[in-house]
This record gives sequence, C-alpha cells and structure tokens, in this order.
Amino acid sequence: MKNNIQRILLALIAFVSVNTQLYAQTSAFSYQGRITAGGTNFSGNGWFKFAVVQLGTNQARTATAVASVGSGNVKTIDVTDGGAGYLTPPTVTIYGTPGPTWGGATATASISHGTVVSITVQTVGTNYFLGAFVSVAAPPPDYTVLTQWSNNGSSVDGSEPSLPMPVPVANGLFSVNLGASPQTAYLDPLIFTNDDLLLRIWFSGDGTNYQQLTPDQPFTATPYAMMAANAANAFNAVNAVNVLGTIPGSGLAGTYGSPVNFSNVANNFSGNGSNLAGLNASQLNSGLVPDARLASNVARLNGSAVFTGGVFATNFTGAGAGLTGLNGAAINAGSIPNSALVASTVTASKIASGQVVKSFNGLTDAVTLSAGNDVLLTTVGNTLTVAATATGVPWQKITTTNFQAQPNSGYVVTN
Repeated sequence: MKNNIQRILLALIAFVSVNTQLYAQTSAFSYQGRITAGGTNFSGNGWFKFAVVQLGTNQARTATAVASVGSGNVKTIDVTDGGAGYLTPPTVTIYGTPGPTWGGATATASISHGTVVSITVQTVGTNYFLGAFVSVAAPPPDYTVLTQWSNNGSSVDGSEPSLPMPVPVANGLFSVNLGASPQTAYLDPLIFTNDDLLLRIWFSGDGTNYQQLTPDQPFTATPYAMMAANAANAFNAVNAVNVLGTIPGSGLAGTYGSPVNFSNVANNFSGNGSNLAGLNASQLNSGLVPDARLASNVARLNGSAVFTGGVFATNFTGAGAGLTGLNGAAINAGSIPNSALVASTVTASKIASGQVVKSFNGLTDAVTLSAGNDVLLTTVGNTLTVAATATGVPWQKITTTNFQAQPNSGYVVTN
C-alpha cells in the first residue's frame, strides 16, 4: 500500500481563525485533500503527519562540460563542474553551432556521490565543424529546509514528525484542522510573515509505514491576508509563551511594576547594568569596586581614616607616629631611643640593680666631691683618684703598738 499511495488532490481550502485575537488565542486552518491507494479511493482511519516548512538555499547544482571536436566529429567531452545532488546519471545533449547541418552525437554521464565524474561519447556525429556545445540535465532540487510548525512540534529542518494524528477518510476525502489544540501543536500566525511556506504531508494507511507525499503544497494567499488583517491586534496582544524567535531590545524597554526574574543555562548575563538597584554585594566574585562606590566610613589605602571602634589584628606595619594611648606594657621587643623619653620620667625604682649608682651616702642626683686639705681629686675617664698633697710631710706606716710620733710627719695606722 505504501508504494501505491498517490495524492490525487491536496488543496488548501481555507484558513480559519478560531479566535480573532490571533496572538492571544489559538489559530487554526482547515486543510482538505483526497487520498487514493492503488488507484482506489482510500476509506477508513488514515494516519497523517503535517509540517509547515520554508525552503532555503537549493544545494543541488547543474554539471557543466565542454566538447572537443575534430574533422567535424565530437571526439571527447570533459567535465568542468561535476555539479551536486544527482541521484541518477543525467541526460547529456550535444548541440552544434548555426551553419552546416549537424547532428548524431550522443554521450552518457557517470556519477559518484551525487556528482558527474565523467561523460563518455557514444556516437561522434557529423558536421560539428564550428564546434559543439554540451548541456547536462539539472539534478532534482535539494533545498535546505526550516520547519516553522509541525503537528506535534517535533519536526526539525523538514524532518518527519515523531507522532501522527488519526484522520477519518471517506471515499478518499479527508479534512483536518491544523493548529487546533489539543489535537495539534499551537500554530503561531507569525510564521506567515515568512515567504514561500509549504505544507509537507506524510501518510500511512496502517499507522506503521509512512510515505511523504510530493510535491510539498504551497499555501494560498488566504493565511497571508488573514495575518495582514490582524497585524494591528497581533502586536498588542502577544502572549509571551507563544513568541518564536528573538525579541529585540527595544521591545523590552520600559518600567515593570512586578519582579522580573531572568535565568539562563550559563547563569551569566552581559551588558550595561548601570540602572540596576538593590544588588547583593555578597554575590560579587570578580572585578574591583571603585572608590566612588565605597561608603564614607570605609578605610582607603590612599587616604586617612578615623576609626570610632576597635581595630584588631595580629600584626600592624607602617608608620605609627599618629597612634595615641599606647600601652607600654605591651612593648616586648626593641628599644626606646632617648629622644622618645620625656624628661624627668625615669625614677630609681625603674632602674635595675647593678646598672647605676642610685645614691651616694644618701645623696642623689648631682653629687659634688670637694677636696679637703692635703687631698687631691683627679679624674681620668670614669676613674676618680683621691691622693694626699702635703708637701714635705712623709706618710709612715705604723706597724707596732708603741711608736713615738715625730713632728711634721704623717702616719697611717693599720691593724
């Protein structure tokens, strides 16, 4: 049955809008056609698949060739462009130039992977004295295809939809509403802003083996006219869930009274965010915050700051000349220079033993030694020497208990 299915009549009858608010509600069009199987009108439950497609670039290309002529005969034919998209070897036709009666030359082409690879002269013909021209038949069209709609939304690039829809067929005739929910996927009238739309149909009499009916059917002017008539309402009543394609930035500008939540698979947005408010600083994970965006009570490296609360750290470096209220008990290394000591601040109790003479026979601070009679005081460095100065009076050491003192003599008694 599959190979014998022939489409006798597949004609677009009308485009019917279920609701005049094309963008806010579903729109559908009615399609009527006829199916025959083996020359007999099909009757029963037919299984159909539908897709609205748009043809793009024709990737098929016609091959070209040139002939070499000698003595009025076609000797050889060379392929200059193998073309693309050939399913079977194309017909090759050889023409002569106006003048003498020419004819009789024939040739056949060979193809590989859709390309003409060689052309072989079968008969050389006669009277091609002024040359011969070669014409290679074109391959069947091979357009790139973009699916604009399909009955269950699964068709891609003109491919067969994954699911069919049952349609009753009586004596070969059938009628179906395409775009009518829930029987088919939503059909957005915006697709009719595209040119050269075609309806592609697949049919099966048993729900298992499907055949694509050819050629694809062009639409009449009805849906395009319907689209134009409702264009004014369409752009003012669009439902975001039915939007196909990309909305330009100008269509998103404005003030929104409710929260607007954005998301994408990469969790990444780009562009100018200068007008965003209420941003969460804890979410910043790269870049630098400029000084102008810092609060006035935030310390800056390139300026001074006054802290009203405590500042705690295990280590501070830099000049501390401006610090006040320092605790001397916390100084545990280094030395304080004399210039940093306030005059009259160090007392004897703060000087460790064995370091300096704190008092001299009860005397403190500056003590003056005055030499008496026959006493000489001399200093060398930090050494003080006390010596006798009695001129001509010798000092004698008394070592006995009975000694007669002599006039003008000095004595030192030892025990």
